[in-house]
Amino acid sequence: MSDTSNSISDVLPDPLPMWQTVKQAYAAFFANLGPLLKIALPWLILMGCLSYALSEVLKSWVAGAGEAGGPDVSVMPVVWSWQAIQMALNLVIGISGATMAVAWHRLLLLGEQPKFGGSVFSSAVWRYIGAGIAMSIVSMLPALPMLFFALTFAGSPLPQNAGPFSYFLFFVAYCGVAYLMMHLMLVLPARAVGNNGLNFRTILRQVRANTWRMIGGIFLCSVPLAIPVQMAAFSVIKFPEKGQKIDPVEMMSNLTWLTGLTTPYFMLIAMIYIGFLSFAYRHFFDGKGEPQSAPQI
Repeated sequence: MSDTSNSISDVLPDPLPMWQTVKQAYAAFFANLGPLLKIALPWLILMGCLSYALSEVLKSWVAGAGEAGGPDVSVMPVVWSWQAIQMALNLVIGISGATMAVAWHRLLLLGEQPKFGGSVFSSAVWRYIGAGIAMSIVSMLPALPMLFFALTFAGSPLPQNAGPFSYFLFFVAYCGVAYLMMHLMLVLPARAVGNNGLNFRTILRQVRANTWRMIGGIFLCSVPLAIPVQMAAFSVIKFPEKGQKIDPVEMMSNLTWLTGLTTPYFMLIAMIYIGFLSFAYRHFFDGKGEPQSAPQI
């Protein structure tokens, strides 16, 4: 594919129609639940199995530590098993999220019907992961000097020892990172459809006048469906009342199960804001709204 950065005019595109793009993202999500479940189902089953294993290992660990009156060498193999399963679960969440996102981008932008479970071994998925890592590093770099100064000014890396000025610097650094991330995220749909010529500089130039539209759109596509489930999850956990004895086994088991149940849901609804990014990408980098061509996976 030709280098997109060389073909884009210096004239800024029209402002992103935020509300229309949000509506498109929600409409695409509900209209394509079948293909989405086709992509996600094997990953959700795998996450469920790992969450169950994690819950059982965690209960054994907590119960063993309780019987021993505290941490004991005899439960260390259980701890290692828990850490191994947790790492495997995090790896599955990361890879499955990228696989689902790439398939979703390609469905919305190219009309490409996804395979069962997505195409985890395709080059597009690993380019997507690489672009996400690069985006995170680039977004963090400008904030590092400020964070270093804030920690030095505080006299200690511990947050509780930081002064008001240090907290202000942390807040400014966080806002700077969020600002860059909201713009550079459009590199993700570009890589998903095979547009490897689009660079961060071009993205910032094209999107810089749409900061609040990007922030508002991602917020509206991420939060509304997440809040009710998060509130329901907290209502299920029975926190002990004052003076009531805590059952650590039950508490940890409930937390693990809730995490295992809510994580797949949050991964599914994340496709709404992934869809928002797809339509925003099409608005900024393909003025006529036609899907860009890309090599077949």
